[in-house]
Amino acid sequence: MAAAPVLTFNVDEPPERPELHASRQKLKDLLKPSYWQALCPWLHCGDADWLGRQPALQLPQQRLVDLKQQVDAAGVAQVSSSELPWSVHPSALAAAVVSLIRHGWPPSLLLAYDEAWAVVQQASVLMAGSTGNRVNMDILAWYVDPSRGDAGFSPHRDRQPDNAPATFRPDGSAMYATLWLPLTDAVPENSCLYVIPRFADPGYFEGDPEDDDAPDPLTAALPDKAAYQHIRALPCTAGAACIFTHRTIHWGSRGRPSYPTPRISISWGCADDAYEPAYFARDCLPCPPLALRLALAGAQMIVYHERFPAPPKQLALYYQAFTAQAGQFDAAYREKVTAEFLDASKEATAAAAAVPAAAGAAGAAAAQRGRGKKAAGEAAGADSTAAAAALGTGSNAKSKAIKEAPAAAKSAAAAAVKPAAAVKRGRASQQQAAAAEQLVEQAGKPGKQQPKRQKQPQQQQQQQQLQPQRTTGKGKKLMPGAAEAAEEESSEEDEGDGIDWAQVAAAARETARKAKKAAAAKKKKKKRKGAGSSSDEGSGSGDEGLGFGDAGDDNDDDDGNVMELALDAVLDAQLAGQDFHDDFEDD
Repeated sequence: MAAAPVLTFNVDEPPERPELHASRQKLKDLLKPSYWQALCPWLHCGDADWLGRQPALQLPQQRLVDLKQQVDAAGVAQVSSSELPWSVHPSALAAAVVSLIRHGWPPSLLLAYDEAWAVVQQASVLMAGSTGNRVNMDILAWYVDPSRGDAGFSPHRDRQPDNAPATFRPDGSAMYATLWLPLTDAVPENSCLYVIPRFADPGYFEGDPEDDDAPDPLTAALPDKAAYQHIRALPCTAGAACIFTHRTIHWGSRGRPSYPTPRISISWGCADDAYEPAYFARDCLPCPPLALRLALAGAQMIVYHERFPAPPKQLALYYQAFTAQAGQFDAAYREKVTAEFLDASKEATAAAAAVPAAAGAAGAAAAQRGRGKKAAGEAAGADSTAAAAALGTGSNAKSKAIKEAPAAAKSAAAAAVKPAAAVKRGRASQQQAAAAEQLVEQAGKPGKQQPKRQKQPQQQQQQQQLQPQRTTGKGKKLMPGAAEAAEEESSEEDEGDGIDWAQVAAAARETARKAKKAAAAKKKKKKRKGAGSSSDEGSGSGDEGLGFGDAGDDNDDDDGNVMELALDAVLDAQLAGQDFHDDFEDD
């Protein structure tokens, strides 16, 4: 076992071994412990013997009683690092997060390593004694760098149930709580946590009113200047712990831009099964199989896709990892992941479509040299519209068509997404693209469950900063300033399907056939020339400093792949008789 490296925050530097980058991996590669150990040779991966030897942290009984009283009275408590002798030094996990980001992975892929599960297991006695809850697998890791303008989530509650009092036990203890573990020192300069204690929050136990004219939770808790004195900062050293309940309003500060140390942390939820069952059976602990760890990590990145955006290829990989183990997960969580995947698919494909659109605009002058190029550009634009429409899975019209023709619906819908990838590369004619666009647009006709986030780019950015993270169950109420950014657009009642699925399938299959033929010819030509796999797009940077590209990938149809997965997901759900939304904020 190699020693942990000196902790540096060089996440923007290219990896020393580019072949290990996330963009070059397939699911079969990720299922090998050797891959993860190559990224972080100082950590374990799949060593059940090592994990079994890690003892639970034992705090004095009186200290556990004191922590329980604090959590019950204020909704929050802190434990110092000197009280928590973790089996792994926090800096070793922080260094792993840095390595993961350098190799194109989000911080939460820390779940691949035994040490992440070791700290969860070691804290089990602490959480049981102070909250009465057990880990439910809602685990996330974070990298917040104030020098890049990063900040934690804006004010929110972790859960917003319809009946808030029912999520507390008769003794007043909450049936859900989170342990937040900083892996580097968390201070106001790099986004430590802030909370509003229970006694200053009128909606903590009773719930937040749903009336349109009712104040939002933060305004209700801070009605005047004196109330702001209730805000409590929670700075803590690496290895300390913050414990807070699902009803505690909390957020991360926006740090000082010149502060040199990012805030790296890991957190996990603990719940009473009577309120929220574990995402997968706790019998798998303390050493879940690697495939199950990756399935959970992928699912979490899908559920929290607004915070951790990923391009189509990466999103498809997450979903494939999850579906390979879907039978191991709780049914409600499976439904949540599927719904969020549909939402994330639309956003990812729209973002990917914007890249060639921008390139087409930059080359407009060159396109004037011939009508062929102009036609190709118009076809690409038509494809963007068709792709967006194809993923309009909230449409009642589409659901009705699927229910009326279950045998043909899946093949038709799968074919309907092919024009997007085909036209994107200019392999289909303008006429075919226009026909596919028109037909798929019908299938994507907006209905009552149309997602709320169809706003201008500036509004989208503002809402992402102001809107709380999504969680299983009802979405959280927005805090001040968010209401304007997240104002719902008026929904339209669906007037009927009007879809000829046979016509959709016929037109789209023809485009798909030509696209496949062209792709095969291109691949064959490359093989004759001895050319290796090439990159379609360079690595970019997004939230949390993540960059994903297609380097080394031999899949020509990343966008089409994620759309196929999205349509398969909604069709499978419809054929199974599920009636879910793709926006849980309406639940």
